[in-house]
Amino acid sequence: MQHMSWTEIGVVRAMHGRIAHDDELGMRYEDVPGRDCGITMPAGASVDGGDGCVAEGALATLLDTVSGIGAMAHMDFKESVATLDLRIDYFARPPLGVPLRAVSGVTHKAGAPGAGSLLVAAEAYGTDAPLAAARATGRFIRRPMPETEIEAGNYPSAPLRQARDYAALMAFRESVAGRIVLPFRPGLVGNSSLPSLHGGAVAAHLQECGNRYLAAQTEGAAPLKLVTAHFSFLRFGRSVDVVARPVPVRLGRGTATVEVDAFQDGSEDRPIARGLLTFAAG
Repeated sequence: MQHMSWTEIGVVRAMHGRIAHDDELGMRYEDVPGRDCGITMPAGASVDGGDGCVAEGALATLLDTVSGIGAMAHMDFKESVATLDLRIDYFARPPLGVPLRAVSGVTHKAGAPGAGSLLVAAEAYGTDAPLAAARATGRFIRRPMPETEIEAGNYPSAPLRQARDYAALMAFRESVAGRIVLPFRPGLVGNSSLPSLHGGAVAAHLQECGNRYLAAQTEGAAPLKLVTAHFSFLRFGRSVDVVARPVPVRLGRGTATVEVDAFQDGSEDRPIARGLLTFAAG
């Protein structure tokens, strides 16, 4: 029988099974004294941003996951949660080869299931580095969850998904007018009890669209780095392709701001998520 931590067992119960995309990225949930959740994730070629460093999309997914699971663990997995809002500040992208670790803890709790929320703080860093590569603050809505008995041995983890880099792993595809398509696959489902797409995968998609759009608009100029990403999750993502559409807010030499909407089935007036991305020099 495969050994599962208390946190991992709670996740399986809350989600009615494992989180497929977390398994694709090789995430392993840990019980961390003094924190609500901990996760380790390998940093191999599959999360390469194309320059030998971990892609911001992989960091966003890691932080969204550790925050959401931390929120549920804080309540002993007696409630489920859904991401409402997530802000990430990026400091230094860690190089490939060194596993990543993320930890989280609830800082504020309000209301009740179905009419309340939790505020969670998280950080991610390389296991050989004392300083965080990124920090996040997320707000999660509280949702009722019926008790479900599970047997740990019935839920083996899926194998790590292999790809030449992160863009290939996610199968991002360019479309018209700077739009980027995230093709649906079953592995992108985050909460199988709803079901809904993984919030971290949607956030990564928004970032990918913003990064590519800015690179195309500022070709030949000094590159700007993504420093802050603020995501609002508006609707549950269904099991179909997602399209991300960039909208420039400000394109300057030293800073830039790009808004990105994600929508499905051509419903551009009903986005499932929105990202506001801030870029800066240095």
